[in-house]
Amino acid sequence: MRKGFTLVEMLITMLVFSITLVAIMSFFTKTAGTSLKLLNRVDTYGDLFEANSILQQEISKAGPDIRYINLVKVKGETKYRGLRYSVFIPLTKTKITKQIYFYNGKIKVWEKNFQTSDFSKEKVITVNNLEPSGVNIILSTTPKEGLEFEFTSLGTRSISYKITINKNGTKYEHKSSVFLINIR
Repeated sequence: MRKGFTLVEMLITMLVFSITLVAIMSFFTKTAGTSLKLLNRVDTYGDLFEANSILQQEISKAGPDIRYINLVKVKGETKYRGLRYSVFIPLTKTKITKQIYFYNGKIKVWEKNFQTSDFSKEKVITVNNLEPSGVNIILSTTPKEGLEFEFTSLGTRSISYKITINKNGTKYEHKSSVFLINIR
């Protein structure tokens, strides 16, 4: 009777163990890569949801008069990067002019005292600067890499927009609209 293993038996055992270990590591690597992609996608959809929530919340304040809601674009551009609207404050019975817009990767909102000259009958305002002097910036999000939004239409009872995020070479797009229930 012999005790122990032969060299051939040891080599075969090590080979089987090595093949099993490589297979397990390969599976773990693929699973970790897939998990990372899914986490990045969840993060991207979180950014889309955050931007959409801000837009929905702000735009729903517009009104009650459709004459005082305009799309805003910067001179020389074709996309509508902002929305200017009046907000009626019930307890004080006053109006303010607000503008939500996209600037340097941030969603921003400014406000100032209402003036009819802030608005155009054509429903589109072309500006040199999205942040004119004399306005009070009341909201500015942290910059989001690859985030853009544009307003696509202004109807009699709704405002439509598109949010786009480019991350890691992939473009994610979300289209939505806000139904204005307080229009007279």
